[in-house]
Amino acid sequence: MLNNPEMLGQDLIFTPEQVLENRGRVAIFIDGSNLFYAALQLGIEIDYTKLLRRLTSGSRLFRAFFYTGVDRTNEKQQGFLLWMRRNGYRVIAKDLVQLPDGSKKANLDVEIAVDMMALVNFYDTAVLVSGDGDWPTQWMPPATGALASR
Repeated sequence: MLNNPEMLGQDLIFTPEQVLENRGRVAIFIDGSNLFYAALQLGIEIDYTKLLRRLTSGSRLFRAFFYTGVDRTNEKQQGFLLWMRRNGYRVIAKDLVQLPDGSKKANLDVEIAVDMMALVNFYDTAVLVSGDGDWPTQWMPPATGALASR
């Protein structure tokens, strides 16, 4: 229905429940670092148990990935990542690199895109969760085009 060229240009309105039902096997890709900082800026706390439940509502979970930069000396972060692993997430971690301005970053955009492509035959629906402003313009058109062609 959504790929039907005759439907393009028409206003289609779906309820959240309609969007979430009958999606087959769902793969979730969470850009953890960017989501964390976006939530911090908005003053909200994310309940990752509820998030996983909501994103898989009415569907079968293939796998939920959580990509993040890590500071191996940060015990609080290590405890959080252990909790994530024990609660249904596959954590993909990359050491933080200190930038010339003193900030630290671990860019995982490429890893997310590569995993989405490598696993495309194992899921029916991909859900990308991020707070990163460059995802829509930089990665999504090529990634969705390649995924759609499979």
